[in-house]
Parts: sequence; C-alpha cells; structure tokens
Amino acid sequence: FGIKAAIFPLFFWLPASYHTPPIAVTAMFGGVLTKVGIYSMWRVLGMVLTIPFLTMMGNVLGIMGGALMFLTLDYPMAAYFKQALNAAEPRHVLSGLVKSVFFGLTISGVGCMRGLQTARGSSAVGLSATRAVVTAILLIVILDAIFGTLFYFLGF
Repeated sequence: FGIKAAIFPLFFWLPASYHTPPIAVTAMFGGVLTKVGIYSMWRVLGMVLTIPFLTMMGNVLGIMGGALMFLTLDYPMAAYFKQALNAAEPRHVLSGLVKSVFFGLTISGVGCMRGLQTARGSSAVGLSATRAVVTAILLIVILDAIFGTLFYFLGF
C-alpha cells in the first residue's frame, strides 16, 4: 500500500481545510476509502455494461426459440419472421435497453451497499446476501413500474 500511495497520491478525498498532504495514518485510511470506492465503481460499471448485453442476448434467444417452435409446428419460417418483424418495433428494444441499464445500476448499487454493511461470519454473509436480493428485486419492480408509466405517458 505504501508503494501505491507514493506512486498515486490520491488527495482528492481531503476536505478543503487540509493544505498539506496527510500523515501516514490518514493516508492509509484515505487509501482504504479510495480502494472501496474504486472496487465498487468497477462492480457498478461491469453490471451497467453487462446487463444490456444480456438483455439483447435474451431477445435474440427468444426470437430463435419462437422460430424453433414454428419449425416444430410445421409453419413456414417466412411467416414467423414476417410477423416477428411487424410486431417488434425499435422503440420496444430501445426501451428494454434503457431499463436494463438502470436495472444493472440498481442491482450493483444494492449489492455493494449490502456488501459493505456485512458483519463478520458466514451467517452474516448469508443474511446480507438475502437482504441484497430482496432489496434489489423490490427496487426493480418499483423501477419497472416507474419506467412503464413514464414510457406510457411519453408514447414510447
């Protein structure tokens, strides 16, 4: 840590009243806070970038599954793709991608918050994981209702 602190002097976390670099103890404490913030940032960024990709992959696999069902029922494939292209509008795909970014932000934010609140011990980790999942599901349902209402009134 001492080498990192010497190479990357991150003093941006200091209040305005500090005019000199911190002493060793406050530098170590600030390094821990910076480290937690950087780890959380990467987790949040990873989810925000991954969830839209998984959403698009789910869309493609759903279309392929529908095509497979059309094949098993001996319907012409051209009819399926014609109906699928008529039903799927770009605004539906775009609204799903917009929502997925916010869902990823919500999931990762709740996961980081509950992870930082975790006490020591395996039972505390299990309790914190359960709380994180329940909180994230509840917030996603609320966020989806908000987005649904917003998209309805915007005509999107």
